[in-house]
Amino acid sequence: MLFAQGTENTFSVWSVVVGGILTIIGVIVGQSFSFISSRIKHKHRRASFLLQKLEDLTAAILDIFHWESTFRECSSIEQLASNNPASYSRRVVAIAQLYFPHLRDPAAKYSNAFIEYYKFGLDCARDDIVGNVGAQMVLKNPEAFQNHAEARKSILHQLDSAIEREAQIYINDL
Repeated sequence: MLFAQGTENTFSVWSVVVGGILTIIGVIVGQSFSFISSRIKHKHRRASFLLQKLEDLTAAILDIFHWESTFRECSSIEQLASNNPASYSRRVVAIAQLYFPHLRDPAAKYSNAFIEYYKFGLDCARDDIVGNVGAQMVLKNPEAFQNHAEARKSILHQLDSAIEREAQIYINDL
């Protein structure tokens, strides 16, 4: 009888120890899954946010295209002065600097290309000549006009390629 009581106490102690160990394992596993789920959700939200910022950057680039067509249609010095590309180009650079370090240089080059184009247009514009600034740039210096166009196209291609590479990073995280 003495042996039977010891076995019963030993069994009771082991069941408590095993139950405690299983509880601890359950808590650890549950917390681990919760942590992993939280990390996945955070990564997904971050990727979605940054993809939205890439869309904002693309919209800012398209705004510069709109600016360019408006700029070429200017027919007076006053119109040119009020149609500065700085606000458009700053937006492109600001988005790149705030969110995408790999896009800083291509965005700055893109912005600078349009500022140089604007300066070229100002140099070519004359109020005493009939026609818009686009025509005046071509007439005054067709080679420089072509060089500016090719430079902007090349820089835009570099920026587009960099944006595509950046987007792939975040698309893969969705």
